[in-house]
Amino acid sequence: RFDGYWGPKAKVAKLEVRSVPEPTSRAIELETGGVDIAYPITTNDIKRIEENKNLVLYRVPQTSVTYMGFNLSKKPFDDVRVRKAIDLALDTVGIQAAVYRGVGKVPNSLVPGAVKYSIDAELPKHEQDVEAAKKLLEEAGIKDLRVEIWTNERKERVDSATIIQAQLQEVGITSEIKVLEWGAYLSGLQEKKHDMFLLGWVSTVPDPNFAVSGLLESTSGTNFTFTNDAKLDEYLAKGRSTPDGEERANIYKELQLYINDLRPMVYLHNDESIAGAQKNVKGFEIRSNEVHSFRQASLEE
Repeated sequence: RFDGYWGPKAKVAKLEVRSVPEPTSRAIELETGGVDIAYPITTNDIKRIEENKNLVLYRVPQTSVTYMGFNLSKKPFDDVRVRKAIDLALDTVGIQAAVYRGVGKVPNSLVPGAVKYSIDAELPKHEQDVEAAKKLLEEAGIKDLRVEIWTNERKERVDSATIIQAQLQEVGITSEIKVLEWGAYLSGLQEKKHDMFLLGWVSTVPDPNFAVSGLLESTSGTNFTFTNDAKLDEYLAKGRSTPDGEERANIYKELQLYINDLRPMVYLHNDESIAGAQKNVKGFEIRSNEVHSFRQASLEE
């Protein structure tokens, strides 16, 4: 610490940060006392830390969303009926439960519940409706549709894609899963080569503009759905220029409902920030954006 700092001094003199890439190794380091705090804690290791009387588990909802996006610049994904049909064909609640096993939840809005002005908690949970999906596909004139589902190598996304593949088959959509190395994945997305893709987004700034603009604003370089919607852009511009308060809250409420109606993506998962610590650690602050704070952390004797 810098003892000449003008504000309250950190309670510990030194902080050592180690990178332990393998999740179970992180948990073992915590169990054996090799570290005071470990994160992130993965699903497989939650129970062992919860049941250890010498450890404390911290959990808060993350400002993140995992989604399956559609390439709106490609047919037939430029047709909202097709996008809504695929959304209805999927049991997203079941997929999330099977893949993440008690961690996080299925979002109801693109703006995570931990972010200001989110209406996630006000919206109904997603429900699968295979017959309604088939009807929409029929209305759109879609028969024997063949698509690719792209994902990177992250296990949870590959597992989600596998279940999605099986459920799409039930409404007559045949899909091939392509698992790509991260660099090739991003390059392919930028080049508009994909049909559907699994990806995540973290709102490092706890504001609804950041939660939406990077993914859906027409000028964004990370808008891999290639959504180009004047009304959506207008909502974002208006939200950015409106002071915090009731008017701004209403703008973002309307925006979230509009996105749900536009359906450029299927929401799959809101994650949690999960950390473990020794029982004698006090003042550690776990945060939704995973930028955890050690300012007031101390070790109780």
